[in-house]
Amino acid sequence: KAQVKSGEVPPSTAINRVSILEYGRNIVGGTGHSGVVAGFTHLAAIMLQTTYISYVGYTASSSSKGGGCAGFFIDFFPLHKRTVLQLYGLEYMGNTAGTFSQDGGVSASIGCYIGDCNNGWPGNTKCTLGGNTTIPSGGGMGLAGPSGAGCKAERIPAVYNPLAWTSSCPTIPWNFVYKLVSNSPLLWQMLTHEDNCNNDRHTYSPSTSLSYAGFMHYTWAATYYQHDSFSIINTGLNTANAYDPDLTTTTHLFRYDFSTLVWNYVKTYNIGPEGQATHMTSAPVDVNPWRIMSSDASIIVNVGAANLDLAGCCCCSGADNHAAFNPVRETGNVVQLVGQTSYGLAGPQGCGSGESLVIVGNVGGADATFAIDLYTPNNTVTNANNKGISVMMRDTGGTWNSAGTFTVTAGLPTGLNTATPNNAYNFDNQSPFSRGSSNLFRIRLISGGPIQTYNGTDLFAAWGGGGIIHAVQNDAGTSAQPMGNEFWVHQVSGRGGCSPRMYNVDIFCPKTGMAVRALSSDGADYIYTTTGSDQCVSFVRFTNVPNPPLKRNWQFTVTGGNAIALYSMCTSTEKGYTAPFLVVGVHYEVIAPPVVFSGQTFWVTVLVLDASGTIKTDYDGTTSFTTTDPNATISPDPYPWTPGSKGDNGSFCCFEASLTQLGIQTIVAFDTVDGSIIGLTAVMVVATDVKLLKEPRFSVQASGDTVTFRVCWSNYSSASAFDFTINDAIPNGTGYEPDPASAAFMCGPPSQPVVYRMAYSTTASSTIPPAASWTDIGSG
Repeated sequence: KAQVKSGEVPPSTAINRVSILEYGRNIVGGTGHSGVVAGFTHLAAIMLQTTYISYVGYTASSSSKGGGCAGFFIDFFPLHKRTVLQLYGLEYMGNTAGTFSQDGGVSASIGCYIGDCNNGWPGNTKCTLGGNTTIPSGGGMGLAGPSGAGCKAERIPAVYNPLAWTSSCPTIPWNFVYKLVSNSPLLWQMLTHEDNCNNDRHTYSPSTSLSYAGFMHYTWAATYYQHDSFSIINTGLNTANAYDPDLTTTTHLFRYDFSTLVWNYVKTYNIGPEGQATHMTSAPVDVNPWRIMSSDASIIVNVGAANLDLAGCCCCSGADNHAAFNPVRETGNVVQLVGQTSYGLAGPQGCGSGESLVIVGNVGGADATFAIDLYTPNNTVTNANNKGISVMMRDTGGTWNSAGTFTVTAGLPTGLNTATPNNAYNFDNQSPFSRGSSNLFRIRLISGGPIQTYNGTDLFAAWGGGGIIHAVQNDAGTSAQPMGNEFWVHQVSGRGGCSPRMYNVDIFCPKTGMAVRALSSDGADYIYTTTGSDQCVSFVRFTNVPNPPLKRNWQFTVTGGNAIALYSMCTSTEKGYTAPFLVVGVHYEVIAPPVVFSGQTFWVTVLVLDASGTIKTDYDGTTSFTTTDPNATISPDPYPWTPGSKGDNGSFCCFEASLTQLGIQTIVAFDTVDGSIIGLTAVMVVATDVKLLKEPRFSVQASGDTVTFRVCWSNYSSASAFDFTINDAIPNGTGYEPDPASAAFMCGPPSQPVVYRMAYSTTASSTIPPAASWTDIGSG
């Protein structure tokens, strides 16, 4: 553990290093020690408490593959010991023509409060949207842990597990969308509960850099017929973000235990230069949160049963029909610039007539030339499951072999284009790929672009999945951002099942008046404009791309602000993805007392800050409030800000608030037009609690005895001062010998300096003595 010295500000980075001599099992064949002292590095970006927001959706536009409707869960990993998050939701369900789910369009605002990670997820019975009566409740805080676990201390995971499904699927289509608000950096994933025998759901584990790459990753392993697996890729990037082709790294795996609130060590892998290790979990003990730490190299971690063909119920192998965008080692995002490298996993065989492909989509203005390399591991270890076909690679090094150099044209050419190998590379029968392995490949962009790569078997098939679309550009015009104002997807022929709606794209827009346009290479042109804050613009009617293999490009442009986008395949089952957080721009800082007394008023100050943390004196928006206390009062609400010489100039100190519900409560201030301008703070609400303790009991055993006793008090009320009097019956002739005021001490660390005065009286009285008889011994 380390503490950042005062004066350091974002975006500084703390580099923590420790030397470890590794002993114990799983080291060098299971005995002894590593033989060398490993230097372990952790980069800790200095991020102050502010407000982070993100969005996620779970969408289905056609029937399930047949595995039922097991539902989904969102898991959260706090990166700050004082993290508090709130979850808001909106759901549309039903097959009624003209609804948001059926045809696409603009949703209502995502404004139904569901809960937070301290008080749980009670849901919201006041929402009547899309024909459904409630936002689903969370059903507990931990899949494997006790209800209520999460956000109590640093890095204690929490989970939202909505009880929205029964034995049958809801009427399709449906669209569940959520907004997350956190007061500090927070990692999250959305994963499915679907236990389908294809086991083809996969996604990338989020890093503490709030991307897919970094030195520390968090994820949740789940039960998928047999078990999940982690594919850990050594990118070769060192702590200075420089590529080193000879860089090795040590990775440690930890599993969280909700009963002890401890991350327990599980396994260590030593990964060679730009190599790969694969770790298989086992159910049910491993169905828990995991933390994966790398010593010297930035890593990418793919999680899910997609890594290996564990079930064998289908002829598919790893990473089959759930396709995913592939992350870039330099940024952790999924848009790749010249000179950068992306990584992906692919299986060698398809299901039936399917093929294992990687699609390269050119999202730039110039033709892109790229190279594909295939990885051959030096050390593979068989770990057969009940089908006897799975292969696990561990402690690996390997070699890279070129599969060729290709070119893909730019932009939105007219019509449907043939998906030739230059933009749909086929891994079938390509050595060294083998059945039952998590086959690693990389793509290096040589010129042109930017590009994004997308891979899997039977791309856009009936039982696909979902993914986050990182932006090509943002308002500043820079590329490869996790959020922004331009997004692309590339659609190719896929096997059956979803006609006439192939998949959909959701664009989450925080502001009123944001326009979103979708253009396709074969002439589609749709545009929707938001009518309120925090709305989801959904494009649903994507039709199948006909055979022979053809390709359709889609471009989504956003005006009026930045957005987050995701796509969802047509099925309701095998999905998993991690979304980015909106870049912090103009936001609120909400300042309130850390502890308040139930029912008594206190003041709340709101500052309007820009991205640099400077007060925005020209802000003229309108602020409103929500809290986790249903009986809270905050006034004035709403509050219109006024810039200028007679205005508040971005700082207002006199919001009067009152909370009554005991425990940790959150207060959220939000702009009524722009949902990206928001602020969150947490307050501990306590009841009347002025405690007085005097020990030992006053007694005199013999003449001349001196008795020392201690008076200890604690005050959790909102009172700024209080008096107490100790009345004891004492023997005649007893004197009082007060300690000097400087000898006084407090019973615990105060939240602020305590000012007090003490006095005593030796007047004999059956009631409180008169004021004139008291001797003041001063302040401490």
